[in-house]
Amino acid sequence: MVKRYIFVTVTHSNRALKCRNVKLDMEMTVHDLKLKLFSLISTSPPNMRLMLQDEHGSNVCLISDDEEIIGSYSPYDGCIIHVIDLDPHSLVNQGWLDDISQIKKYVMSEADYNKRENTFRKFRQQQRWTSLSAHGRNVCTVDAGIDRLELSTQLLSDLESAVVTSRRCTVQPGSRDGTVRYVGEVQGADPGVWVGVELDDPYGEHDGSLEGRRYFQATHGHGAFIRPVLIDLHAVVKNYVLSPEDEI
Repeated sequence: MVKRYIFVTVTHSNRALKCRNVKLDMEMTVHDLKLKLFSLISTSPPNMRLMLQDEHGSNVCLISDDEEIIGSYSPYDGCIIHVIDLDPHSLVNQGWLDDISQIKKYVMSEADYNKRENTFRKFRQQQRWTSLSAHGRNVCTVDAGIDRLELSTQLLSDLESAVVTSRRCTVQPGSRDGTVRYVGEVQGADPGVWVGVELDDPYGEHDGSLEGRRYFQATHGHGAFIRPVLIDLHAVVKNYVLSPEDEI
């Protein structure tokens, strides 16, 4: 008994795709087959030449008569219907449907993006500073346009003193301990004041230098530049020398 329906693979002369398990009615005409294939491979029916191939891709015969039924060409389960695109100006031939690199993409500049309201970047900035404020870190204001930190005079003075005295600190998030080694601008980083920290453990990204310029000395992997609002300075512990009168 001849099967009414078969499942074939459809390939294309100019595309890498393979449409597997395409169901065909053996009693449909070649013209109807082309209409069905058009929805799969986007070559217009007048520009199709159909080749029946075996499961290994070897040509069996040309499917040429639009009025004939498919069954007259004796296709079978697992065979291949290979579509040859005859249109030299077809978008399929030029790779537009497969090569997305040919599609012109819109790229928004940083300046235009920063002018937009309700962006995810501004949402994150707002959430970050709200969180810092909730933890008592009202030490700076933020210009959302360039993400620049303007420090209070007191905090800046404390940080500069911390460099001179090699003051200990804790870096957030993660509560990583280290020593303050530098305070100031960093070439190649975002504008604003940065704190160079020599971390106790290798959680940093460099050795105190960035883009060929050295800001402080640290073992490789222990250096990090941190925004001041993420630095907790440790209390200064003064060492007292007891006089003989103070001794018990």
